[in-house]
Amino acid sequence: MTTIKNWQEYSYYLALHLKNKERPAFRKQFLSLHPNDQLTFIYMLNEHTRKRLYRYITPVEFAEIFVRLAPSEQRMVIEELQPAYVQETIRAMPTDDMVDFLSAFSPLETARYVNLLEVHEAQKVKRMLGYGKHTAGALMTTEYMVAHIGHTVADVLIQVREQGKDAETIYYIYLIDDRELLRGVVSLRDLLLAAPSEVVATIMQDKLISVETNIDQETVLHIVRDYDLLALPVTEQGKLIGIVTIDDVMDVYYEETEEDFGELAGVNGAIDLDIGVVKATKIRLSWLLRLAVISFIPFVLVYLHPEHAYMTALLVPFIASIAGNAGIQALTIATRVKEQHEGALKSLLIRDGLVASILGLSVASIVALLAYSSALPVLPLISCAFLAITASSLLGTLLPYAVKNSSSASSPVIATWSDVLTVAIFSLMLIV
Repeated sequence: MTTIKNWQEYSYYLALHLKNKERPAFRKQFLSLHPNDQLTFIYMLNEHTRKRLYRYITPVEFAEIFVRLAPSEQRMVIEELQPAYVQETIRAMPTDDMVDFLSAFSPLETARYVNLLEVHEAQKVKRMLGYGKHTAGALMTTEYMVAHIGHTVADVLIQVREQGKDAETIYYIYLIDDRELLRGVVSLRDLLLAAPSEVVATIMQDKLISVETNIDQETVLHIVRDYDLLALPVTEQGKLIGIVTIDDVMDVYYEETEEDFGELAGVNGAIDLDIGVVKATKIRLSWLLRLAVISFIPFVLVYLHPEHAYMTALLVPFIASIAGNAGIQALTIATRVKEQHEGALKSLLIRDGLVASILGLSVASIVALLAYSSALPVLPLISCAFLAITASSLLGTLLPYAVKNSSSASSPVIATWSDVLTVAIFSLMLIV
């Protein structure tokens, strides 16, 4: 990792070499940096200086930097490059990164870039683009190590030396039979520790985990995490067609985390800085309008009991606020439990039902003191506090399991329905 002091020195001399058109000196220092640091330096440059940098490094060298750019940045950079440079850069990209890049374009633009590839590479990319978005097929890479089940350890090690430079990872070597069916996997560690004359079938793991191309990427993430895998094979009818590597899984993790955060706040799709003002406004406004309709219910309930408006104005908002927070807490817990533990709803309901009751009693005690000291009717208010907090908590627990669309189980939804429940329960207590 380049320290701040060294980075300041590096960036100064890199910029100086570019300014003075000292190509050999620039290449020596620039290519000694990690690609992330190379990217940081590129961010510092204006368009004119970037174009000089492109001339000083080859498309193959630039491809390693290009794949680290955000989609909007890739589109901008592509416009700055010469067509021949673009062609070589795309060809040098790993297949999975190439597919990610091309999927951001319209079908017409995608076809134009695919036509720049060699025939066999173009066919491979077209097939991968045909897989559903956010599936194992769209996530996988086709650069991996594969060997025949009947080969010896020495044969496979020779193959690794000859073909390993083109593979995404060489730690796992997947073994196939004469019908090209996936039969097992052997690690590089296993190969190095085994006798050279030993047949790999005798040291392979035949109980390996694989996924089909249509499996959702979140499921892939959970499998890699739960089984501590560095790569996960992807198959079609038993035949190995690709692998999902740990670096791509980490990208999925950050993507899913951002998506979950957006859904929890009711702003899914509006977090990405690549989208414009109009789209971000539409996403957020649609949520607010739907919640406004629900929020109108408490207004109607209060309107039906104007004689008790003073009590509603004093303590009901206090109760509703706490009930909303209790519901959001329960929602957050239930969302994580659902992701991490299948079939845990019953035990979660029992535990959180008891927790909700204790929370309701605790807040009801506080409300009783406030109501008594303010000469307000105690019984309707403490009943409202207990029932509203308990009901909101249980709603937060059940909602992730009850809805198919996870965006319907968000914090704004829980908070709004908690307001409705609080006023509705309070109105019911007055009638009773």
